[in-house]
Amino acid sequence: MCLPFPATAILFLTLPDRPYWLILNMPQANIRRAFYLLVLLLLGAAGTALANNTSPDADSLREQILQNPWQADKDMAVANDGYDLDPALFLAYRAHALQFLDRQEDFDALVQEGINSLQPSSPPQAHCLLRLFEGVSLRRAGDYEQALARLREATALATEFQLVDEQVFALAELSFTRSLQGDNEGALNDLQIGHTLALEQNDPFLIAQMEEGYGVVYGYVDDYPAAIRHYERSLAIYRELGYLAYQAEALYGIGVTYRYWKKWDQALATFEEYRVLTEQPDSQQDRFSPYYGLGTTYAQMGRCRQALPHIQQAMELSGPLDFKAELLKARARCLIQLKDVPAALEALDSAQALFDAIPSLIGTRWELEVHEIRAEALATQGNHAAALQTFKDYHTAMHNLQASNASANMEQLRLALEDRQKSAEIALLREQTRRMELENHQANRSLARQRELLILGVIAGVVILLLLVLLARSTLRFRRLSTQDDLTGLHNRRHLFRLLGQQLAELPPDRGQLAAALIDIDDFKKINDQHGHPAGDAVIRAVASTFSRQLRHGEVLARVGGEEFFLVLPRTSAEDARAITERLLAQLRERDFPVGPGRTTRLTASAGVAEFGPGCATAEQLYEAADRALYASKAAGKNCATLYDTDTIDEAPAAPSTP
Repeated sequence: MCLPFPATAILFLTLPDRPYWLILNMPQANIRRAFYLLVLLLLGAAGTALANNTSPDADSLREQILQNPWQADKDMAVANDGYDLDPALFLAYRAHALQFLDRQEDFDALVQEGINSLQPSSPPQAHCLLRLFEGVSLRRAGDYEQALARLREATALATEFQLVDEQVFALAELSFTRSLQGDNEGALNDLQIGHTLALEQNDPFLIAQMEEGYGVVYGYVDDYPAAIRHYERSLAIYRELGYLAYQAEALYGIGVTYRYWKKWDQALATFEEYRVLTEQPDSQQDRFSPYYGLGTTYAQMGRCRQALPHIQQAMELSGPLDFKAELLKARARCLIQLKDVPAALEALDSAQALFDAIPSLIGTRWELEVHEIRAEALATQGNHAAALQTFKDYHTAMHNLQASNASANMEQLRLALEDRQKSAEIALLREQTRRMELENHQANRSLARQRELLILGVIAGVVILLLLVLLARSTLRFRRLSTQDDLTGLHNRRHLFRLLGQQLAELPPDRGQLAAALIDIDDFKKINDQHGHPAGDAVIRAVASTFSRQLRHGEVLARVGGEEFFLVLPRTSAEDARAITERLLAQLRERDFPVGPGRTTRLTASAGVAEFGPGCATAEQLYEAADRALYASKAAGKNCATLYDTDTIDEAPAAPSTP
């Protein structure tokens, strides 16, 4: 509602550091406008924040790929335009999903399409990921040198644009590629950089990637217990995060490590778990790795009748060239066992051709094993001299390789890296402790601030309540002043005429019944002159009290002048109204009115009575008629009540009186 005077508005604003009180003196209409303006400003700020907020599609899509790349690939294939992403970044994410699915041709095509779609305005993340996946694609094709170059480019881009996730991802792939080349020292250095970043971020996923990388390198230097330990750490984190593809990678690494460790049962159980995790019912292209793992393990166990079908199934599927070479070596071992030496030598020639196509693998343990198996085939064939020479060459090369892996530099590097890793973990724990202490301190400050705000809120509530009480009291007083006579507490003239007008408007002109009496104290000026105005005021209050005690339900009495009272009598005829008025006048005559200490006086009053009807249909007309009748009473000697009669009273002039 509209208030009759300005109100005080209290605004309580909480800004980042402290609360602010704004006390504004303004009309309530202005307060409403200020409130609406504040709401519009808040809505505008919220809209701006939403407009500036990055789309959640990138993060949600990345999370979906990590949790289930098989389903993510299907979703992206059918909703190519349904993601709010840069086209090159979308293709990079699709390639990320395919990286885990043994669909090399599709992966290569997507990577190339993504590179072709790159624009200067494409996000740095897209440039980084596509260079990274290009390196993975080149490595799988056997071009290790170009793969390393692309992976270094991806690492540099991630470092430049502070893309920590992509930087750790690139370092993990860079380390793996170095390990395949036999550069284990370089691989461990890359892992140390990535591990430090992961610890600084305190990101479990990044830490798990580095643990997996350590598992790869330690497996390649024949430290199988350390390799299993790191793989299992990464697997535990991946399982906790629910990242299926990375669980599969860690399981595969564990299976390969157990195979080289000649722990066949653990290797087979792990590869079987890997197969169950990765095989999707509607995808025949995700099965190369489990067939590869089971086939090579059965072959090394000498269970060739089980190994050869798995090897054949893996050879028929798309897979990396170096893995195909490993399958051919496993096939040759089984063919030698089955006395099919020509077929075994043919498989070894094919394996050697694949290694020759990957110069970076020449001289590694994987390529050297071809010579070991060839010596075994030659011996089975009966060509012992050739077998002996081949075997000697193999052992010489392996001795040199193992010496390199077991060199003092390598051992020192491993120990130093482990010490640095432990130191970094200790530093991280200290930092976490410091952060926890800081967070606790901030939490305590926040709690204290909340208590302060609560106290301020209570104070504000009390102040507002007090203001509302004062406002209510002021409003009631204003209403009372606008309707009541301040001296007697009766209705005032304005309010009485408003009420009387409402009553008369509802009365039928031809059969409504209502009367009114205008009563005036006789010779009241003498009381003021003889006893003073305070005594006169006391007399007026006493007269009002005397009249009020005689009123019936529905009858209304008002003070309309200095010593004049107007009485409205609903449902009352003119004669009855005159009788009621005369009883009131008699009450005055019979009472002593105090006018000072030990002094009293007697009063009389005159009255004029009028009745609702033709010529008296409005409040003004009724009052004027009663006033004329009052004038007649005064002319007749006072102390009486005269009923208004148009035939007699209208001839006499009426006292001037307007409501």
